[in-house]
Amino acid sequence: MFQIIILLFWLTTAESAAKYPLAKPGCEERCGNIDIPYPFGIGPNCYADGFAVTCNYSFKPHKPFIDSTNLEVLHILLNESTVQVNNPVITYNCSGRADSQDVDLRATPFSFSDMYNRFTASACNNLALITDGLTIVTGCQSICNVESSNETGSCGINCCQAKIPPLIRFINASLRSLDPKSNQDDCKYAFMVDYRWFSNKDIFNVRDMEFVPAVLDWVYNGTSCDMNEISCDNTFYCSEVGCFCSSGYDGNPYLSGGCRDIDECSDPRLNRCEVFCSNNPGSYTCSCPDGFRSLYIFNGTERWNTCWPKRPNGNSRTKAIIASTFSSLGAILLLICMWWLYREVNRRKEAKLKEKFFKRNGGLLLQQQLSSDQGNLETTQLFTSKELEKATDNYNANRILGQGGQGTVYKGMLTDGRIVAIKKSKALDEGNHEQFINEVVILSRINIRNVVKLFGCCLETEVPLLVYEFIPNGTLFQCIHDQNEEFPLTWDLRLRIATEIAGALFYLHSLASIAIYHRDIKSANILLDEKFRAKVSDFGISRSISVDKTHLTTAVQGTFGYLDPEYFQSNQFTDKSDVYSFGVVLVELLTGKRPILSSKSNEGGSLTAYFLLTMKENRLFDILDARVVKEGGKEEILAFANIAKRCLYLNGSSRPTMKEVVMELDGIRMSNGATATVKQSCDNVEYATEDDLSGPQEAASTSTVSFYHAMDIEPLALLLDKSSSSLQLNEPYCFVHLQQQQLSSDHSNFETTKLFTLKELEKATDTYNANRILGQGGQGIVYKGMLTDGRIVEKSKVLDEGKLEQFINEVVILTQINHRNDVKIFGWCLETEVHMLVYEFIPNGTLFEYIHDQNEEFPLTWDLRLQIATEIAGALSYLHSAASIAVYHRDIKFTNILLDDKFRAKVSDFGISRSISVDKTHLTTAVQGTFDYLDPEYFQSSQFTEKSDDYSFGVVLVQLLTGKRPILSAKSDEGGSLTTYFLLTMKENLLFDILDARVVKEEILVVVHVTKRCLSLNGRKRPTMKEVVMELDAIRMSNGASAAVKKSCEDVEYAVPYWTLGGCFYFNRFILFYYSSIYPTSVVRRILFPGKNIGDFPC
Repeated sequence: MFQIIILLFWLTTAESAAKYPLAKPGCEERCGNIDIPYPFGIGPNCYADGFAVTCNYSFKPHKPFIDSTNLEVLHILLNESTVQVNNPVITYNCSGRADSQDVDLRATPFSFSDMYNRFTASACNNLALITDGLTIVTGCQSICNVESSNETGSCGINCCQAKIPPLIRFINASLRSLDPKSNQDDCKYAFMVDYRWFSNKDIFNVRDMEFVPAVLDWVYNGTSCDMNEISCDNTFYCSEVGCFCSSGYDGNPYLSGGCRDIDECSDPRLNRCEVFCSNNPGSYTCSCPDGFRSLYIFNGTERWNTCWPKRPNGNSRTKAIIASTFSSLGAILLLICMWWLYREVNRRKEAKLKEKFFKRNGGLLLQQQLSSDQGNLETTQLFTSKELEKATDNYNANRILGQGGQGTVYKGMLTDGRIVAIKKSKALDEGNHEQFINEVVILSRINIRNVVKLFGCCLETEVPLLVYEFIPNGTLFQCIHDQNEEFPLTWDLRLRIATEIAGALFYLHSLASIAIYHRDIKSANILLDEKFRAKVSDFGISRSISVDKTHLTTAVQGTFGYLDPEYFQSNQFTDKSDVYSFGVVLVELLTGKRPILSSKSNEGGSLTAYFLLTMKENRLFDILDARVVKEGGKEEILAFANIAKRCLYLNGSSRPTMKEVVMELDGIRMSNGATATVKQSCDNVEYATEDDLSGPQEAASTSTVSFYHAMDIEPLALLLDKSSSSLQLNEPYCFVHLQQQQLSSDHSNFETTKLFTLKELEKATDTYNANRILGQGGQGIVYKGMLTDGRIVEKSKVLDEGKLEQFINEVVILTQINHRNDVKIFGWCLETEVHMLVYEFIPNGTLFEYIHDQNEEFPLTWDLRLQIATEIAGALSYLHSAASIAVYHRDIKFTNILLDDKFRAKVSDFGISRSISVDKTHLTTAVQGTFDYLDPEYFQSSQFTEKSDDYSFGVVLVQLLTGKRPILSAKSDEGGSLTTYFLLTMKENLLFDILDARVVKEEILVVVHVTKRCLSLNGRKRPTMKEVVMELDAIRMSNGASAAVKKSCEDVEYAVPYWTLGGCFYFNRFILFYYSSIYPTSVVRRILFPGKNIGDFPC
């Protein structure tokens, strides 16, 4: 406080010292707000010649004007010898303003300052000039296009500026328009202006001004010490520019005695003394107390005075200086050490605390789990606490998305710009740590579009944190039970959400490399993204299980109301337990009611029990949500309800699989709004009808009659016996088509693959021992190796350095996909001269080897060929239509199909594959691939589509059927292309002459038909891989691979009483007798129902 008082005293003293006289004694020093220092003055004997000023008292405040120029004074600076005045704005074509202006300063001590003034003109097509009466001194021209505005601000478009030469005392300024057609309202203007004032003004603001500031230089005639009233002393000095006070003096140098001494000691800002300061005329002196001497120190730019103790004698002084220096250095060093020690102790304390939290939150268990996971070691990022604090603005309350019993969820933004949801759990007990780690492990293994994505976790904090993708529209539970009229849950939306949930569960159960049981499916665990797409979440109690196991035995966990009764009684959880929970969600979607009904309602108790009761009593529509009844068709609702009913069977084995549920829901979705089509031909007549067919229906005696119901897309083909005049119904066959689950894009795709070191791979291959070589070719050498965790792997050592782009491309593609029938990449190594890839080990080689070098010990039977074809088609269907970013393989061929230990197909070699966004249909690229398998349409157009992969797959099918190579030997009678020869034999009905002897069965006709369509020269006529999968799967199931065929009428369940045709009929949306419109009835009957006749079916 004392220091502030002293500083204020100094400031007050300095201010009072600055009040030096400006004008002559007895003369006015101010006019209005403007100081008038001598040589300027107001009144007689108050000014020097030419510097007379008149104060106009009619203005408020008063305004001073220079008599010799009649210009208003704005500011006078003695130390620069300048005066700022109001200069008139020159206009052209403006009503009431002159077109030119003469300014004559020749009889005055003034001239326009070339340092501060700029001649400025504005408006379009404007020519502004300054002349000295005879010649042009300066000028400028502003030009702009017709569309430009005159109000652009600053001097740019429609504005120009020019500097002026020095010592200009007479100017004639003129302003002319260069456009003869100028509008009379188009006002143009120019002015001499102080650029410092104009730099922060807008031209638009200057338009209406009559005057702008300009600067005049002035010269006082009495610049020598012998002239006028200026006395000769050392308090000031004069030059050609003007007079100035000497250093240490301040005031008016044009007045006698006008420069007065500055007391530097009264203001600490003006002196550099450490202790004592004594003022002298024009300077000051620093001094020290007794026993100290004054020293001057330079700090780079200034000279400072300091006081040091005097040396009593030479030795003692030296010792004192050395002692004091080392003491100071020691003290500084001690402070530094103490500061470092403090920081180090805190750092170690913080590290130990983080390590404690890491262990307590299950970090060691997480590392152990992830290290045992093949290839997914780094899928989940371990965030630091600082990263998440920054992302959430230190867990700002404004970032909270929701709070509950499990903890608080914050919205955050990572450093890479991703918006995330950060779940900060409440204090966990030891039992909950396992759930937390389990959720991290499960989510790190899957990459699905309809499963919420886990970006990572943080274990450094007191409670663990999970970082998910941000899902903006809350939970399905909220949308069902707290419906918002702005975003209502329409029937179509409910149907789509149900299909997406079912698709996610189907993937987890059947398509993931390790099957996963969710164990807590409920509407509160279904999130909805910005497009109201379903995202399955909360995998805390989920479990992974190997594909050869059917159940796991565990303590009962889950949510009451969704819990499978069979699991509750037996403690054995199967995939059908998830099906039950999904059935409860379906009932919620239908009814809009909670799973546990309110005790206040008439129903009370369990929603599922009440739902099944109403179905049994045919009162289903009494409990449905009003919007469902209003928007959904009766048949669709009944089909949907029947799926829910079957999912809720107490006997788990009677429930459908999620694969069947997906198919049926997808069928309802496709039937919603489909139109009937009529197709007619001589041999195969297809009748489109919207009528229910009850009783016998008359029809012509044709090979087949196919009915397409208007509510369905796929044909419902009914076989017609030629010997009968009425339609007869065969035993229904449930066609199940494999729907691939769509996967989401992964922001951390590259982290799923490990970067191996050179030493790791050398150890795994016994330093690339020749005995470890599996194969070698033009692309490189493949070694068999064993990693430190015991995994058997393949290592491809790429020799061609020009293949770097393909190498990187294959890594990118394989890290973005996750399918059982695509070869898995574990990592790569970049430390060697040539790069290496590490894949899973596929023991049985390529399909090419098994087809063309057949081994009698492991023959490729027809069933195995059909399985392999279906698996390849499934992998391609996933790449084309299920992955978040569609992938075109571009090199499907026998040598790129590997066979694992169970002869399951694995698609490999993604070197020239390309990913493409889902909204694009093709990519244009240089033709690449293997010539024998190349799509002719792609070869001609360079446009690769998904149908180009279809063509290559068709060639693979031909090889599976015939056992021949794609290019026939020139020595054979056929020669040339296998595909051409295959199509020719089909045309000439000689197909069975070229088929492999092992595959001659009746059902191959259907495969042949699929192959023919894949080889169509017109890509648009080829089927999609999804359709191919459906057809091949149907053949496999009809061949005894599935238990979908009902054995008797007693086994038939009525999903919807859709048609009654002389007996019972089972309809589940996708009940298809697909090939009866293609082949003779007897053939199709034998394929679909071997050993059965129409008469064998009592219904």
